Amino acid sequence: MNVYRTGKLIELISFMIWELQHFFGLIEKDNYLKFTGSPYYRLKKGKIEGLQAVDAAGEGNRPAFTLKPTDTAWKLCFISVDQTYWGTVHGQDNILVFSRDQGRTLEPAHVFNHPITSLFISRKNHLFVCSDGGLWRSETGTEFKPVLSFTTRISYFLFNNGMTELPDGTLLIGEYGSLWLGKAWKNLAYLYSSDSDGREWKKNDFLIRYGVNKHIHIVKYSPLLKAVVLTDGDNKKRIWLNRSLQDFGILGKTRESGWNLLHSFHIQTGGYTSMVEAGNTVLLGSDYLGGTNFLMSTVDGLNYRRQVIPDPYRRCPLINMVTRKTAGGTETWALLHCSISSGTRCLLMVSSDEGRTWKRVLDYDGKKAEVRLVSSSDRPQETILISVITQGRDGDVHRVYTVSDHPEETAAEVNQDDFSFHPY
Repeated sequence: MNVYRTGKLIELISFMIWELQHFFGLIEKDNYLKFTGSPYYRLKKGKIEGLQAVDAAGEGNRPAFTLKPTDTAWKLCFISVDQTYWGTVHGQDNILVFSRDQGRTLEPAHVFNHPITSLFISRKNHLFVCSDGGLWRSETGTEFKPVLSFTTRISYFLFNNGMTELPDGTLLIGEYGSLWLGKAWKNLAYLYSSDSDGREWKKNDFLIRYGVNKHIHIVKYSPLLKAVVLTDGDNKKRIWLNRSLQDFGILGKTRESGWNLLHSFHIQTGGYTSMVEAGNTVLLGSDYLGGTNFLMSTVDGLNYRRQVIPDPYRRCPLINMVTRKTAGGTETWALLHCSISSGTRCLLMVSSDEGRTWKRVLDYDGKKAEVRLVSSSDRPQETILISVITQGRDGDVHRVYTVSDHPEETAAEVNQDDFSFHPY
């Protein structure tokens, strides 16, 4: 009855079909995500500890990167074009801070009355901060003006996925939030656009007119596809493409006008919560909590390959993905996280071949820890930030690690007994 009342019947049918296909071996092996080697690291007493990783041939398989603990407990961090780190730290999430030395020292920029829920920096170095259901804008980082009120005070855009900038400077935001009112979700599926550097915004309800009932996950421009990718949730879970880079309020009659709906049925999968451009491939990660999850890839926006996340990680949504610039090219980092069952393992993983194969970085229990990719940028950076949250005697313990290229350092150096965080 609850499934019917919440409009989840079609989604439940999809879950059952995928489950049966997996259980009876009806999915070809080549259609599962491929892992090479055992995990590089594990969590022990809330800290990341190096393991002796082994590849498929049983040989030692040492990572070409290191994870090092930082002195800053980043909760969110956006790295600007000039390499300034902007963000928030755990325990002081209403204070915007910045660092010009990769987080070694922090300075306060602005204090908000409520926690910062997301942030974005445009190519002109204009800062946009979500707080208390509104969007604030600054050209200096110290003085902010409110420029947009979302539908509710809990609304924001998903960090790293829900705000984007087009080649002509147009800014787009997808509203996100989960609010149950009586017998249904509060519909927050509004798209906002600005052609004035974010000073003024236009509110668009085209998704609501086409049946979306909850919110927006992804709004991202893809240079590879030369299009905006948009995904929605909750019950429809669809994916849209806009190649015109305008007409944000209409369903396109051709492939080059307005929004094109890429699938008609839930079973075809959609509603992705993460997206990244890895070399010549666009990757999208599904959000089917407790069901079967998928990694979708495309090189042209027309043809898509769907890979099933294998057990024991299959029931974990692919929460977030980022890219990292390395001496050998570009890596894609992805996070599979689920906290509803101890039997489901979670995974931080990395790929250096555009998502064709993956190496397991950190395997952990989502009931005992939460791992987050907490850094973002409009281009691949040489380092990314990873947050590990565990339960301590006096509450949550937050540890943050940097990922960088230092192959001369050993994994054992990561296993330090004591380190502390120093907010500004």
